[in-house]
Amino acid sequence: MVATKLHIPDLRSERIARAALLAVLRQAEHSRLILVSAPAGAGKTTLLASWHADTQEQRAFAWLSVDDRDNDPVRFWGGVLAALRTIVPGFGEGVNSALRAPRADVTELAMPMLVNALAELPRRVVLVLDDYHEIKNADIHRSVEFVLDHLPASTQIALASRSDPPFGLARLRARAELLELRIDDLRLTTDEAGALLNGSMSLGLADEEVRTLQERTEGWAAGLQLVGLSLQGLTDRHQYIASFAGDDRQIVDYLCAEVLNRQAPEMRQFLEEQKISVISYQEFAGQSQ
Repeated sequence: MVATKLHIPDLRSERIARAALLAVLRQAEHSRLILVSAPAGAGKTTLLASWHADTQEQRAFAWLSVDDRDNDPVRFWGGVLAALRTIVPGFGEGVNSALRAPRADVTELAMPMLVNALAELPRRVVLVLDDYHEIKNADIHRSVEFVLDHLPASTQIALASRSDPPFGLARLRARAELLELRIDDLRLTTDEAGALLNGSMSLGLADEEVRTLQERTEGWAAGLQLVGLSLQGLTDRHQYIASFAGDDRQIVDYLCAEVLNRQAPEMRQFLEEQKISVISYQEFAGQSQ
C-alpha cells in the first residue's frame, strides 16, 4: 500500500470556508453514507479535508484515496484496513487474514469480520473513500454495500465520487441514512467567489466583476481558481472579465485533462467530430456523470 494514499490532503491556503456545508456534515450523525457526488474540480476532496480539519468535529477520520489500481477486492480492502490503522494501530488483523484466504468470498467471509471489528472501535469514526469513481469492480461495490447495510452506528462512510456508486441509494434515503451533497450544493455563491478572488487571491475586483465570473463559471470552484490565476498575470483585468466566456486557456486545459481524456473512445470521437473544443460547465457536469 502506498503511504500517500492514506494521507489526508493538505488544505491550500487560498481555500474558502464553507461554514454552511461543514455544519451539515457535522450534523449528519445518523447517516451511514455521506455521498459527495459532483464533477471534477467541484471541491469534493477539499470539502472532506476541511471537515476533518474542523475544530468543532470530534470524530476520527480514516482516509483512503482510491485509484484505478484498487479494482481488486483484496487490494481495496487492504487499503481500507491500512487507513483504519492510522486511527487504531493493529486494527483488523483477523480481517486481513480472511481477505487473503485462498478462494475466499470477500463479502461472505471478510466483511462480517470487518463490521464486527468496526463495532469495537473505541471512538466514532468517519471512513473517507476519495475518488471512488475509479472503482469498476462489481465485487467491490457489492462488498461496500454489504458493509453499509451492516455498519455500526459508531462508523460512517464518506464517499467522494464523480458519479453515483451502484448502491441501493433509494433504500438509504428512505431510512434517512444518506446525506447527499451534489454539484448544486458545492457551487460557490457570489459571496464565496468574492472571498476566493478578493480575499485569498487579493485581486481587488469590483462586486459586479465577481458576480460576472461567478455566473459564467456557474460557481465551479476549480474554474474560479483558474480564472483567478489568469487574472493575476494581467494588467487589463477589466477587459478580460468583460470578454470572459468560459474558454480561458487554463480552463480548457483542465477540462481536457480531467474530463475529455477520461471519456470513452466513442465520446471523445463524437466531441472531435463536432469540433467541440470547450464545454460549458453545465454540459461538462452532465457528461461526466
